[in-house]
Amino acid sequence: MELNIDNIILTVCIEANKQFNETGLRIKFADNSYFVRNQTIDETSYTIKKNYEIVKNYYTGKTGTKIDSYDLTCVCLRIVLNSFIMYNNWRAMYKKEKNRDLTFLIDDFDNFDTKRYIIDYFEEKYPNDYSTKCKIMMDISDKEFEILDIRRKQFENMW
Repeated sequence: MELNIDNIILTVCIEANKQFNETGLRIKFADNSYFVRNQTIDETSYTIKKNYEIVKNYYTGKTGTKIDSYDLTCVCLRIVLNSFIMYNNWRAMYKKEKNRDLTFLIDDFDNFDTKRYIIDYFEEKYPNDYSTKCKIMMDISDKEFEILDIRRKQFENMW
C-alpha cells in the first residue's frame, strides 16, 4: 500500500520479522525503513496521517516559509514515524502501556529525541548550514542550539 503525505510516498507492507518472530509492517520512505510490530495497515495509516498533521501544524507555526516545504515534510515524517514506533513498542514492552493511544503528545516537541531528528535531518542534507535551519525549526537561540548540538554528539558517541 502507498500512503501519500504531502506528495511524499510512504510504502507500507506486511512483513515477517525473524528477529521478533512475528509479523508486522515495513514502512519505507526516502532512504528510511521502519519495522512496526503488532500493527494493522489501517491503524498505521490513520495514526501517521493524524500525527503528521499535529507535527506539521506545530512546526509550520514556528517556521512560516523560512523552511522549504519539502524539508518540513521530511523532518515531520521522521519525527512522526520514530515517535509512532516508540509509542507502539511501549505497547508491547509494558503492561500499563498495552492500550496506549498512539497520538503524538504535545510534550514530545520538547523531547530530546525529537530535537535530535531535526538536527540529524538538516545536518545530513545541509552539512555546512544545518544550524541555521535547526534554530528556525526549534525556535531557539545560538547558545541553546550549541548546547543541544553538543549533547546530541555526546549521546551519539556513547554508542
